[in-house]
Amino acid sequence: MRNPSASSGRRWQSRIEATFASTLVDRDILEELTQHAESTYHALRADGVEEADAERRVEALIAGW
Repeated sequence: MRNPSASSGRRWQSRIEATFASTLVDRDILEELTQHAESTYHALRADGVEEADAERRVEALIAGW
């Protein structure tokens, strides 16, 4: 069975790594940002936000970093 939490974490990790690829941000910081993005996504979904809207909101959050 597929674990949606694991796949969403990998998705955010890839997105965050791409965002900071040209910087020297420490790997631990990238992991913390990934955890924050994933937590935000899951909180939005738990609040009833549609999947696509939750993804857009997290993308906007990442873009602001």
